[in-house]
Amino acid sequence: MGGKLQVLYLLHGGGDNETKWHRRVPVERIFSGLKVLVVMPDGGLSYYTDTVCGENYWTYLSEELPEVIRSYFPVSEKREDTFTAGLSMGGYGAMKLALLKPERFAKAATFSGSLDMVREIGVVMSDTKEREEFLGDYEMDETFYTSIFGDLDKIKGSPADIYHLLEMHRGKTEHLPDIYQCCGTEDFLYRFNLLFKNKLNHMGAGLTFEEWPGGHDWVFWEEALRRSVRWFSFKREYISDGEV
Repeated sequence: MGGKLQVLYLLHGGGDNETKWHRRVPVERIFSGLKVLVVMPDGGLSYYTDTVCGENYWTYLSEELPEVIRSYFPVSEKREDTFTAGLSMGGYGAMKLALLKPERFAKAATFSGSLDMVREIGVVMSDTKEREEFLGDYEMDETFYTSIFGDLDKIKGSPADIYHLLEMHRGKTEHLPDIYQCCGTEDFLYRFNLLFKNKLNHMGAGLTFEEWPGGHDWVFWEEALRRSVRWFSFKREYISDGEV
């Protein structure tokens, strides 16, 4: 082959697995002609966290998996050739990678991201109409979150708090990956995504934000992936060995 590949870590949402992107979206067609390795790992229902139950999905995603990928595939190890994206829970995972490992990623994308654990858990734990509208057909309660994060009172200000991770970069956001964020205007996470967009803009992060009519579904996410691929501007030629 005589060259290296760019690499994209593409993360699935809650309740899905590593096969879902491939089964619901024409991944090969979308990435046709591009010299990028698309890695679609299994994140369980973990929010890509080292859970209190002992499932170390964060360690796997951020440390172990990249080593395995580099050992099997000719991928570039340069920051400018490494990217991440995800939907819903995977959007949370992608932002966690971007904010905790900014030296590794040039760009990161979140589609309909579940980005605010503090507010989200607050709504789910409440007895309000907002809770009913937020959950819809989803079944989530205190036990669901504690099985992942442990003591929910300790999430704010912890590595599970994306807003806290962003605050850690206040005054130096130029070191962060560029971020692409999108959400459907009928999505139950739309309001939370607008708040996150405003936070990124206030912090001065490099953000491209898009919204269009759509819900929390695969029709929206296929279009989101197509748009993000254009935004990532993946190469169509292999990277020469002399450049890595």
